[in-house]
Amino acid sequence: MKPKFAWGALVLSLAFAANASAELVSYQFTGVVDKSGAYGAALGTAVTGLITYDTATSADVVGPIGTKAQLLHYLVPAPGQLQITIGGDTIASTAMGIVVRDGFSGSNVSDQFTASGSGLRLNGTPMAPENYMDITLATRPNSTSVLGDSLPATLNLADFDAPYFAHYGALFTGSGPDRALTFTIDTLTAVPEPSSMLTGGLGLAMLGGLLRARRKS
Repeated sequence: MKPKFAWGALVLSLAFAANASAELVSYQFTGVVDKSGAYGAALGTAVTGLITYDTATSADVVGPIGTKAQLLHYLVPAPGQLQITIGGDTIASTAMGIVVRDGFSGSNVSDQFTASGSGLRLNGTPMAPENYMDITLATRPNSTSVLGDSLPATLNLADFDAPYFAHYGALFTGSGPDRALTFTIDTLTAVPEPSSMLTGGLGLAMLGGLLRARRKS
């Protein structure tokens, strides 16, 4: 029985190692429309969304914004995506970029995380190419830094406490000054990726099998 146990333990350890090395992260968020804009959703309409990105993505642009901030820009590859659902309509990006901003003294925010989606599809149908959407999380000026020099593996909504735009989203559509629908982001929750659930489930299944085998022996 010992060889079987050793082999099972090896498979179990490999399953959890694969799970631990996953670099794709997803966050689900909820909020409400606070400005209708040209899209036409009523104020107070519920918004849900999902942002997915690979933390191993390298920055394609690194540079200062004048004398007040430093930024890193990432072109996020598939399956990275920004998606929102408003009033039963789902809008999903086919391309996404993320900006991580570090504000210096005198800046209006300290840290800022902005994900922008373009190439939008409304319920699977392409929208006009000039349409885009984004979500922004920001901290108050001169606060403790919560973002590093790479894409964050974890995001905690409570960390982003800028007084005027701590966490919000926007959908830019139509034309003219009223082209932006905006919404609050009230909750932000990490969700497991399918690969993580698969390897975690495999590990639990192997653990159950090992326990049963040991009881029989």
